[in-house]
Amino acid sequence: MQKSPPPPGPPGPPLTAPPPPPEAVQPPPASRPSGAGRWAALGAGAFMLALVVVTGVVVVTGVAGDGEESATGGGAAGEAGAESGTGTGSGGREDGAADGADDGPGADGGSGADTGEESAPDPYEGVAAYTGPDTPTQVAVGPGPYRLPADACTGVGPQTLGGLGMGDEPTRSESSEGTAPSKSCMWQQLADDGSFHVLRIRYESADTPDLAAAVYDAAAEDQTGILGEVVRQEDPGVGDESAVVLVDNGEGTYQGMAFTRLENTVVTVEREIQPRAGGTGAPTLAWGPTAQLMPELARQALNNLA
Repeated sequence: MQKSPPPPGPPGPPLTAPPPPPEAVQPPPASRPSGAGRWAALGAGAFMLALVVVTGVVVVTGVAGDGEESATGGGAAGEAGAESGTGTGSGGREDGAADGADDGPGADGGSGADTGEESAPDPYEGVAAYTGPDTPTQVAVGPGPYRLPADACTGVGPQTLGGLGMGDEPTRSESSEGTAPSKSCMWQQLADDGSFHVLRIRYESADTPDLAAAVYDAAAEDQTGILGEVVRQEDPGVGDESAVVLVDNGEGTYQGMAFTRLENTVVTVEREIQPRAGGTGAPTLAWGPTAQLMPELARQALNNLA
């Protein structure tokens, strides 16, 4: 006997087809640059590449330069250190010797046993720089003609003689020969520094102003040429005619001279300084003090006329 099939069970869920797989999202196609854009991009890339190369060269060069400077500085420092290390040897002794020479007795020209040099006389200091009294003398004599003074040695005042360093007794002389009788006075003094000082006054009196003018010309022109080389000459404006002359007599001996004519009388004043033995040959007189002193001596001498 056939068995009947079992009764059907409850209906199951309806069958559904699986959903299709999602499609992959494709990016939109990239746009390709045009020709001009492509060249601009290439130019920008080339510029950036060149900038990187230049920067690298500068950096490398700077580093190399710093290295060389450091090496040079190190070498210089080493040399300086070597010199400073030997400074207490030869270099230090040389500096010490130089300082010692500056501080020693021969540094300023004085006589030192190590140098053997002597200081040169300075014509702008001491007796050589004397220019006369503070108040210049005024010529105060009456009208001529004039006669020779009773004493030629009173032609220079005591204050002036002191300023010139003259302390010894002067030597007097007179002469009646020739067309112009004369009287003279001379002072001589050996100074403490070894220099020798001489001061002379000479009065000459002629019969007429014309004869006195001839005497003046001979004294002012010929005598200076005989004595030595004229360094400088000028007219100080004393009397009727006058001249102040600085003469180089050689070997450092200088002489200041004043020639003056007042009517029929001629007055000659000479001042000479001879350097000490073994001197440097430097001038013993300078023009500045001479140009001031000699006219003053001429004015004092004129006031001694009779």
